[in-house]
Amino acid sequence: MDDPKPARPVCCRRVLSKAEWNGVRVGRATGWRLRGLLGVALCLCAVSTSVAQEAQRPKIALVLGGGGARGVAHVGVLKFLEAEHIPVDYVVGTSMGAVIGGLYAEGMSPEEIESKIRSIDWPDVFKNQPPRKILAFRRKQDDLSYLVRLDIGFKDWQLIFPRGLLAGQKLSLLLRRLTLAAIDIHDFDRLTIPFRAVAADIETGQAVVLAKGDLATAMRASMAVPGVFAPVPWQGRLLVDGGIARTLPIDVARSLGAQVVIAVDVGTPLSSREQLRSVFDISLQVTRLLTHQNSAEQIATLGPRDVYIHPDLNDIGAADFENYAQAIGEGEAAARRKLQSLRRYAVSPQRYREMQAGHRYTETNSVPVDAIRIDNQSSVATPEILGRLTIKPGAEVPLQQVQEDLTRVYGMGGFDRVDYTLSPDDGKNALIITTTGKSLGPNHIRAGINLENNFDGDSTVNVALDVTRTQVDRRGAEWKNQVQFGDTQRLLSEFYQPVDYTGFFFLAPRIEAQRHTLNIFSGSERVAQYSVRRYRFGMDAGVQLGPNWGEARLGIVEDWVRADPRIGAPDLPVYDVNLGAYTGSVVIDQLDSASFPRHGEFAQARISLARASLGSDLTYDKLSLGMTKVATFGEHTFSGSVLFQSSLQSDMPEFDRFALGGFLQLSGYQHNQMTGQHAALGKVVYYKKFGVLPRGLGTATYIGGSVETGNVWQNGSDIALADMTWAGSVFFGADTMLGPLYLAYGHAQGNTASIYFVLGQTF
Repeated sequence: MDDPKPARPVCCRRVLSKAEWNGVRVGRATGWRLRGLLGVALCLCAVSTSVAQEAQRPKIALVLGGGGARGVAHVGVLKFLEAEHIPVDYVVGTSMGAVIGGLYAEGMSPEEIESKIRSIDWPDVFKNQPPRKILAFRRKQDDLSYLVRLDIGFKDWQLIFPRGLLAGQKLSLLLRRLTLAAIDIHDFDRLTIPFRAVAADIETGQAVVLAKGDLATAMRASMAVPGVFAPVPWQGRLLVDGGIARTLPIDVARSLGAQVVIAVDVGTPLSSREQLRSVFDISLQVTRLLTHQNSAEQIATLGPRDVYIHPDLNDIGAADFENYAQAIGEGEAAARRKLQSLRRYAVSPQRYREMQAGHRYTETNSVPVDAIRIDNQSSVATPEILGRLTIKPGAEVPLQQVQEDLTRVYGMGGFDRVDYTLSPDDGKNALIITTTGKSLGPNHIRAGINLENNFDGDSTVNVALDVTRTQVDRRGAEWKNQVQFGDTQRLLSEFYQPVDYTGFFFLAPRIEAQRHTLNIFSGSERVAQYSVRRYRFGMDAGVQLGPNWGEARLGIVEDWVRADPRIGAPDLPVYDVNLGAYTGSVVIDQLDSASFPRHGEFAQARISLARASLGSDLTYDKLSLGMTKVATFGEHTFSGSVLFQSSLQSDMPEFDRFALGGFLQLSGYQHNQMTGQHAALGKVVYYKKFGVLPRGLGTATYIGGSVETGNVWQNGSDIALADMTWAGSVFFGADTMLGPLYLAYGHAQGNTASIYFVLGQTF
């Protein structure tokens, strides 16, 4: 090893001159500058390399096809793409693909979309009416008697049918809630990912690409299945489900500049010859043929760089939203099978995080409301709409309250759609509520049926028709006309006139004519039969109990009654009397269903006081008190009811007495077999959902039974709990399009039994 060089003695160190020191400083500074410039150059080089890589990366479009509930599989594909760091530059969707794609483009992650799908009550979304509890009370009255679930318009002596089985109000509000984060974005290129929804013009059949406007409405238009959902107006056009024109809109993705297309096909396969068993099957097959044809044309344009994903969804139908978890799993599995093709387009995890940084969804549960504006395109008066709102300007309003208010407005009737948006108004946030009038017009027709048979010669059949003209004036007056044919013949005309815009006070004059048969029994034997004709004029004044709870009335009626014996002893009395009476009633209806309710209450109190001061030939009283409470525990529903009726201290004529007997009215006895001056009935009914009816025929089937107790008495002094008669039933029920249907066996104390077939409510 060489010896180290000896150090220079300190005394021998040369002191640098000022000029030399300045030179050293300049040299050091120059070195620092050179090193800084080198760092900047390296950074610029890295950026330019990244830019070059980005420029070299092809633009990728995700194309999501239509298929109803099968489209939930798109969520699984999205989850796989994100896990593999495969970026998406454009999203194009049709029908359910437009919904999933729109939510993803808005900024939702696949996990958030899955969470939303899991939380949605899909059967309720596809019901036409809002929750029954918040229907206007008069619409609840219609619902009790006229249960055929089809609303028909009437104008210029022509029937007007709805453009779809469903107006889609609930679906519209659902999509509005899900897209609230993008409510102020009207150019779909400004979403976190540029987006296009595809619909079809129902007049021309042409595909319509939706690139601007309201995101929720674009989704709603893209999935408006013809015949199921009403078409959606859009810039002078009527739009329906894009599947009839572009089930898999690959060409739309190309037009955006996509160089690579990832196409996800979730279309429903064609039915085999063996599966085409009915006219409904044939009709569906024709629709599927159209969608398959346009889908095949699009698939044929895919090239070697593109990726075609086709999930195995054979066990999932277009309406099977309850199978969402299976659909998502199948979508993820199908994408995994294309891993090698997809991995070509993956980027590094860091780069993917950078690209996803702007892809954020911020959920909100409230909206700031500084002002409320009504864009009223209906015949319902704007003050009447405002009277249904609980929203108050100047505060942060819960989104749930906004949707409940709009649902309450929609429940008034007279609307095809009630929607909302937020818009700046002089620097303030305005809630704009838009109403679209009912396309069926102000005249509506509803039908109902009641059929009862105990398979022992005792049967009744009644068919009813209701023609109501709504919005007769700006206060919301209605003119209701009802006609009924069958064992009971009836004509009714009532004019319902609110006094002010709130509808709190109202007047209701009416006229009625009725003819029915009254059977008189001795035990189980019919010993007499009357033909009863009744003509009535009445005038009521009343108040609404809240916007949808019920109503209370006070009134005066004038009757002429003629009751002639048709069967029985020759000395039976003939009634030909004039009746004048003071009347009063309170009705509260909070049941969630008119046929097979699961929750709620129903209560009513009615009184009639026939008095000579009103020109009545007979003086007597009628009081009726009744209440029903329904509760559900898991899958088990219990309905408890009590009824008490009395003539108080008076003597009612034969034709006006209270009656019991028949299914759930002391099952086992014949219809109205027991009559008297006083009556009491208590019952508990149990039922459980048993199955599901085919689509178009109704909703569900049930099994259940009842325990009943009651009796009738001729004298008030005879009323005693110990004198009650026990009865019960077991039944199979179905919630059909024509109303509730029961096939039941009833058995009453004294070994009295009957088998019943009942369809519809009793009018």
